[in-house]
Amino acid sequence: MKIVQYTTSFFLLGFLIISCSEELTKKVETEYSNGKPERVLFINASGITLKEQQFFDNGQLRIEGKYDKEGRRTNMWISCFDDGTLWSECEYLKDQKHGVNRAYYPNGKLRFEGHWENDEQVGTWNTYDESGTLLDSKVFPEK
Repeated sequence: MKIVQYTTSFFLLGFLIISCSEELTKKVETEYSNGKPERVLFINASGITLKEQQFFDNGQLRIEGKYDKEGRRTNMWISCFDDGTLWSECEYLKDQKHGVNRAYYPNGKLRFEGHWENDEQVGTWNTYDESGTLLDSKVFPEK
């Protein structure tokens, strides 16, 4: 009997989580002359943009990230090369770089990595060459 109660509770919780997620409307803000989208916004029922995607004219993702309800960058923002390969990723909080920041070479190898706190570099930042060898390491004071 307890298994049935736990299973039922699990499914109810999952249903509530799914049903409470916000429905977003996709709006193509700008297009290239070839008809492919350049900038796409995802807007909630209150008219607030909560996500943005930008694309290259070949259709590959250029930039993607989320906004909070005040219109400020939040969470992880990513940028890609025109072939779709990840170029960089950076965390934001209230429109400021806050968290991990990594950039990559076109071959996928890590170019640099470090952390931000309120738009200021903190901790150890490492830079690598295209083969993955550490080139430089710099330490910034913690805030």
